[in-house]
Amino acid sequence: MATRARPAPNQTNPAVITTTTYQYDPLHRPTGRTYSGDPTNTPAPIFNYDETNAWGMSLTNTIGQISSESMGVPSNAGQVFSYDPMGRSKLNAQCTPNTCNANPFSPYTLSYQYDLLGDVISAGNGVGITFTNSFNIAGRLTGITSSLIDSTHPGTLLSNMHYSPVSVTDTLGNGLLETTGFSPRGLLTSVQAINPVGTNSGAGSVGISGTLQSQTQPGTSGTGWVSVGGSEQTTTATISVPGSGFETPALGSGANAYQYHPTGSNWTFGPNSGVDGAGNVIGGSGLTGNNSGFTSSNPGAPEGSQVAFLQGGSANFISQSLSGFQTGVSYTVSF
Repeated sequence: MATRARPAPNQTNPAVITTTTYQYDPLHRPTGRTYSGDPTNTPAPIFNYDETNAWGMSLTNTIGQISSESMGVPSNAGQVFSYDPMGRSKLNAQCTPNTCNANPFSPYTLSYQYDLLGDVISAGNGVGITFTNSFNIAGRLTGITSSLIDSTHPGTLLSNMHYSPVSVTDTLGNGLLETTGFSPRGLLTSVQAINPVGTNSGAGSVGISGTLQSQTQPGTSGTGWVSVGGSEQTTTATISVPGSGFETPALGSGANAYQYHPTGSNWTFGPNSGVDGAGNVIGGSGLTGNNSGFTSSNPGAPEGSQVAFLQGGSANFISQSLSGFQTGVSYTVSF
C-alpha cells in the first residue's frame, strides 16, 4: 500500500489536499485506489487478475492478465476480459452507468478474432454487429465489411485498397474513390475523394510533354478515368483511351526495335527524328520494343512488349484526342 497527498483539484487554497491510497496484490499489481478529501468524489477503481469467471462469464487465459475492473460501488462502469492462448483479447464485455446496474444485466460484449499474423480479422461492436477485415500477404488492410446491411448501411465499408510507395487508393462504402498521396519521404501530401457519379460530354485532349531525358510512358489498354473538378462537385467519367498500351504498330525487339513518329498508332507524335539536317541532336518521340537502344537497360514493358519514348526538349510530344469531356472544367487523366 502507498499513499500520496497533493492539492485537491478545482480549488484555490493549496492547504486543501486530497490523499490517494494505492493497493497492490502480492505480485505488486495495482488492485485499487481510494481517495480522501476529494471534493469531486471520484469513484474508486478496482482491478482484478487471473479470474476464471466474472459477471457470470467464463474467462480464459487470464493468468497474469487483468481479468476485470470497475469504478465505484455500486459500479458506475466496468469491464471484463478474456484472452486467446497468445494473450490477445478475444472478449471484452463492458457496462456503462446506464447498464451496469440494469435488471436484467446486459453488458456490451465485444469479441475479436485474429489471423496467423495477429491481424484482427473480426471484431464486434457490442450491440450485435460484426466487422470483418481483410488483409494482403504483407498484413496490410485491404477491406472492411459489416454484418449490418440495409438501405442506409452498406455491407462493404472499405474495398479495393491498394498500396504503392507514393499513394494508397481505396473505395469507401458510399462509392467514393479515395486517393492518399505521399512524398518520397513518406510524408502526407494529398487526400482526394472522387464521387464516381455523372456523365460528361464534349471533347478534349491528353498530352505528354517531353523532358531533357528519354523516358518511357507505360499504360493499360482499355478505358481510363478522368477526375472532373467543377464549381460545385467533383465527379468521375470513364472514357476510352485507344492504344494506351503503345502496341501498334508492332516493332519487335532488339537494338533497332524503335521508330520515331510511327504511323498507324492512335497517338500523334512530334515530327523530330533524333537529329536535324545538320547533325544536331534534337530528340523526338515514338515507340520502342524491349532491348532496343532506348530500353536495353530498362525492365521489360509493363504491358505487352512496347512502350513510348520521349527524347529531348518540350518541342517533342505524344498526344491523342479523346471525347467525353465537358468544357469549362479541369481534368486529371490517368490510364
